[in-house]
Amino acid sequence: MIKKFSLAIPLMALGFTFSSQAATLNFGTGNINTSVTGASDATTGASGFGAGVTFDLTISVTGYTAGAGIGTQSSGIGVLGGQAGAGVDNDFNGTGGTNTVPVETMTFTISNVSGAASIVIDEIQVLFGVDGGAGTEFYQIDSNPFASLNSTPELVAVGGVTTVTIGARDDDGITGSDSRFAIGGLELTVTPLPEPSSALLSFLGLTTLLRRRR
Repeated sequence: MIKKFSLAIPLMALGFTFSSQAATLNFGTGNINTSVTGASDATTGASGFGAGVTFDLTISVTGYTAGAGIGTQSSGIGVLGGQAGAGVDNDFNGTGGTNTVPVETMTFTISNVSGAASIVIDEIQVLFGVDGGAGTEFYQIDSNPFASLNSTPELVAVGGVTTVTIGARDDDGITGSDSRFAIGGLELTVTPLPEPSSALLSFLGLTTLLRRRR
């Protein structure tokens, strides 16, 4: 008589391996300065995504003059419009005024990820004071306002998202004052597709052996 028994081991206990890794998108002259379809480590300015990983990067802007678009700055990228030499500007076309609602914005979106479980944006590299000015720069991440004392560059945490919007604003109440900056790049986290752990592979081998003995 052959005794039958079951070998029940929770898959969670066996586990799958997930080893997230840091990746970077660098913007500016010679790198990425517009939306990219099918981006990968082969894309100039992209690194750390891993073999076989592709994705779409969409960059959309608001507040630029008609017929303009995303312009390459001397360092980083921004929208066209605003004062000369600025990337993202709260003082649209140099008209002055106090703007607590962002006038120019840039939105970065990661989509259509292939070859990885997920890709999320952790930080935006913001280049403040690109006009050579001094003082406090005011900006907004999605709906949250912030201020910076012209540190260049500054990594602004955005919390692991697939889409994020940054805009220039002015909270000091001084008419004609200006906040302006460029975007130097994005810091991201890539979570690869799960791979069976060694424990799971051993379990599968054991169950195969037991089946053969029956």
